[in-house]
Amino acid sequence: LRPEALKLIHELREDGIAVDYSLTETKVSKQFQLADALEARFALTIGPDEWKLGKMKLKKLTTGGETTLDFTNVKGMLHEV
Repeated sequence: LRPEALKLIHELREDGIAVDYSLTETKVSKQFQLADALEARFALTIGPDEWKLGKMKLKKLTTGGETTLDFTNVKGMLHEV
């Protein structure tokens, strides 16, 4: 899953979207703490089940609300917010 995630991160960065990604395995709670410290507005989470379905979750960190996105529309959605 990591190589695929890195490919997606590269594509998002090429599209002008700022992305932070832990290069070491880190618990999800620690990753959300870092996102909060960096004042990130959103977090994308992709688990193995979501990956198989071509989906990911976009979490709005200020409200905790989540939306499920297809890989195909993630760039457009991130540019809208």
